[in-house]
Amino acid sequence: IYNSTVRRMFVFGTVQRAGAVAVFLAGCAAPMALRHYQSLKGFVAQRRYAEADALAIKAREDAYGKKNVLLYHLDRGLLLHLAGRYADSNVAFEEAKTVAVDLFTRSVTAEAATLLVNDAVRPYPGEDFERSLIYLFSAMNYVLLGQRAEALVEARQVDHYLNTLQATYHGKGP
Repeated sequence: IYNSTVRRMFVFGTVQRAGAVAVFLAGCAAPMALRHYQSLKGFVAQRRYAEADALAIKAREDAYGKKNVLLYHLDRGLLLHLAGRYADSNVAFEEAKTVAVDLFTRSVTAEAATLLVNDAVRPYPGEDFERSLIYLFSAMNYVLLGQRAEALVEARQVDHYLNTLQATYHGKGP
């Protein structure tokens, strides 16, 4: 029953989540990035995921640049997931994890310096929900690849991450 429930959740929910993420990201984007996300959204709506991924790769420098490396890896991970390329999606999500941790660490140590610098010039470290989605999509990818042990590792990582957020924002643990 678990496998059928999980698969049903993936089939019905993944495209809706992808559209919601694309719409959210487009709302935060500059004009060039906005056009890029409108094109991505069109490809995703038509289920042309390979073309959307190719567009993301092509637009890496222009639409994402150095400030949005995390978004690039998140987009690629999601597009590859939607395309059914789960192993490749996990590679992109592992890159996103690395970038997110690095940017978060740098942002914490450089927070005082940002008082003197415009937020728009520093790299985007991602929102908490975006970082948690990295683990969730990686877990889904592993389930769909039949790699349950790896999926459990990702589930434990997201659990740890969410407990850390809870302790940070609410001052109490699980």
